[in-house]
Amino acid sequence: QGIQMIQNGEWTVVNASGAPVGRVDGDEFIRQGANLLYRIDGNEIYTVGSNAQLVANIDGETARSPQTGQVVLRFLRD
Repeated sequence: QGIQMIQNGEWTVVNASGAPVGRVDGDEFIRQGANLLYRIDGNEIYTVGSNAQLVANIDGETARSPQTGQVVLRFLRD
C-alpha cells in the first residue's frame, strides 16, 4: 500500500468524480505537468511546501479524507 505500491509503476490520479488530477511516475509526488501537487509519505498524502497539511490516507488504490472517510483521490495504473 501507499508509497510501496506507487513506486512500482506509473499512475493516473483522479478525484472522486473521476476527473484527472495528475500523475505519479514511480516516486513520492503527485504532479500535474511540472507542478508538484501532493507528497506521498507512507500511506499518507500531504500538500507540498513548508506548511504541508494531511489530505488523505491511502487504502489500496483509493485515498480517503482522514476527517470524513470520503474518497478524495483514486490511483489508476497506467
